[in-house]
Amino acid sequence: MSIYPALLVRDSARYWKRKPFQAALSILLLALGSAAVAILWTVTDVVVRKPLPFPDSQELYGIQSVDEKTGEVLNFMALADFRDFRERQQSFTSLFAYRGQFLNYKEDDGNTRQLYGAKVTRDFALVLKIHPELGSFFDDDDFLSENARSAVISYDLWMDEFSGTEDIVGSSIWFDEVVYQVIGVMPKSFNEPSFADVWTPFPDVTGEYFVRDSRYWNVVGRLKDGVSQEAARQELGQIANDLEEQFPATNRGRGATMDLLQTMIVGDFSTPLILILVAVSLVMFATCLNLANIQLISGLQRRSENGVRQAIGESPKQAMARAFMESCAICFAGCGLGWVLSWLFIKNVDSILPNMFLPRLNEVSMSSSLGWTILVIALLASLSFGLLPAYQVTRSNTNDIIKSGESRHGLSRESGRSRMALLAGQIAVAVAILQAALLVVHEYQRLRELDLGFDERNLLMITVSPGEARMFDLPGLSEFYSEMDEWLSGRSDFSDATLASSAPLAGFELEFGFQLQGRDLVSERDEAVTAGYNSVSLDYLDSMKIGLLEGRSFSDWDNRESQKVAMVNKAFVEKYLAAGEDPLMQQVQIMPWMVPDFRQVVGVVDDYAQVNVTDEPNPQILVPYTQSPWVFSTFITRVRNPDTFKAEQFETELKQRYPDIGLTVDTIENLLDRHLSIQSLMYLVFVGFGSATLLLSLFGIGSQMAFNVTERSREWGIRLALGATVQQLNNLVIRKLMLPLIVGCGLGLALFAASFKFHARFGGELDTFFFLASLALIVVITVASVATTWFVSDRITRSNPQEILRSI
Repeated sequence: MSIYPALLVRDSARYWKRKPFQAALSILLLALGSAAVAILWTVTDVVVRKPLPFPDSQELYGIQSVDEKTGEVLNFMALADFRDFRERQQSFTSLFAYRGQFLNYKEDDGNTRQLYGAKVTRDFALVLKIHPELGSFFDDDDFLSENARSAVISYDLWMDEFSGTEDIVGSSIWFDEVVYQVIGVMPKSFNEPSFADVWTPFPDVTGEYFVRDSRYWNVVGRLKDGVSQEAARQELGQIANDLEEQFPATNRGRGATMDLLQTMIVGDFSTPLILILVAVSLVMFATCLNLANIQLISGLQRRSENGVRQAIGESPKQAMARAFMESCAICFAGCGLGWVLSWLFIKNVDSILPNMFLPRLNEVSMSSSLGWTILVIALLASLSFGLLPAYQVTRSNTNDIIKSGESRHGLSRESGRSRMALLAGQIAVAVAILQAALLVVHEYQRLRELDLGFDERNLLMITVSPGEARMFDLPGLSEFYSEMDEWLSGRSDFSDATLASSAPLAGFELEFGFQLQGRDLVSERDEAVTAGYNSVSLDYLDSMKIGLLEGRSFSDWDNRESQKVAMVNKAFVEKYLAAGEDPLMQQVQIMPWMVPDFRQVVGVVDDYAQVNVTDEPNPQILVPYTQSPWVFSTFITRVRNPDTFKAEQFETELKQRYPDIGLTVDTIENLLDRHLSIQSLMYLVFVGFGSATLLLSLFGIGSQMAFNVTERSREWGIRLALGATVQQLNNLVIRKLMLPLIVGCGLGLALFAASFKFHARFGGELDTFFFLASLALIVVITVASVATTWFVSDRITRSNPQEILRSI
């Protein structure tokens, strides 16, 4: 008999026809597993490994500011410091800086859309070595203050708003009620900073170049050929030391370092993504172990058929090829379906995952690597669960098979050991993944249950950017906020409405240097003295349910004509005031270039989560917006009845009332989800696939034990004839399970413990509850395995005892 592919395919089709449920289940499991591995591999590859979409991106570095006392590294720098670094450094071809901004874009229908823009300094395109999709980038004249304003738009904005027409170059569009001329379109792959819609030039000469306590600029440079990273870091450190001596009031304790731009963009996402990929790969491995067990049992059940085939001339090589082909057919069918699922997910990734869920998510796309990944998965899966069943066929002895008849299978001890080893492997993988899932659940619940310091229930966040036209009209800006505050407060669907320039969990915090009257904190502390700045409504504390520890909150008397006042938080008092020093006797000055007066501290508020839920609270200064409104702010409203509130209808009404204002409406739940995006992803993946692994293991245990009971039917009949009870027979089956169960649990715990140093980076502090839950998890796995085995054994043994007795 020759080995023909067509005959092998035909045999595989016959096998599927005989066991359609088993074949369909195997294909579905492989499809889901291969799709999950392929998607996560593609995402991880793009986010972690793939170079940034710039020529020679390995030469690009972000310049960072360092708090030398605490060691904290910040990705932001003051523009005045950037100017000095750019002029004094010799290690980089050049440096440029950029910062984000909100822009109000008026669409053709009259509606105003809030866009995210980036102001950039000269040498932006030179450092990144980027070429426009259309038009050109800024030239030197664009950075002159007196010239007409120009803009480069993103590829997505070009396609969405202007239908990709080439006449967009040279046309005029309105941002913040100011005309800009579009001079170019960014490449499709360009995304720095993330999710920017518009890039505008920042003038070479402006007052911000002389402000050193306003640190909001990202700085990027391209390292010169032949200059080492260490030499560049030493030069940056020396420049920072020189600036500290020259400007001690703002630069005391401020060092400088650098890191690869790709590392800074990816941030803390690389390790969690790799952990998730490993977890999903383990689930896929568990799936293959389970399918290998099923295929092994299926092959052993067909020993009579195999014996006949060998008797009529089938060689061991042909028998092995046939058995392996059956596994390969299932594997490639499942992985083919997995490729379709992967394609559907990646094609719609923008709608499935929200913006800013992961960095570089816009770069995830269909590529040949996805097909190769699926093919590699299919080959590895074929080998992992196809070789052992195929090899088992070659171990068959034709005479023994024929002599054994149909009443028993004459299985070898080696076969039993193989099945028990596969069973122990399944349990080990299940225990390891479930332990990791428990750790992720423990950390996720801890973060979700953290006391944020304010009442986060039913909050709606309305980000408002009035635009540059109102930036320098502080009285007009204050009146606008007051009018909008009054309108929101008067709506029946809101119980509270308040305003904050640094809204909790908005993802950013205004931070500036400050002074205390009669004190030289810089000399006293030998470090940079900064605090968060928050311009808020008079009723901010009451609306947010933030605790007032001392003094008073703001009142109607705190207006532009009255004495300038401020509140500070508990972290401010603990960091900057001595023990026993009365905070209400302090006067603080912040942003003297905007409000030169010292403010009287009238209250101390409790700490609350500001930038994200995991950071320690920073010192903060709160001021009434009636005295110092900020150019953009967030209205925070509390919805009375979330079940009946119609957010889309409200947003439409809001934009109709304020057609010239950029507005973005979001919920506090969405903000929390974005802050915990990687924890949420780990939570869903580990819990979902951990549960799937447990079910797979129980399915494999049930199949294994059912086969064990069936193959020992002759022995069972003899035992029944000699007076054994069904319960005694069930106990024998359960004892057979104990060894692989103990070995599997032990291996699973050892695998989890070996990788715990990686998990510990995301597990926080483990408490007694976690270890008790871990013990309970092992008990659950043990009880579930025993219960499954008991159910299968009891059902088969009780189903037809007469047939068992007749088999003696």
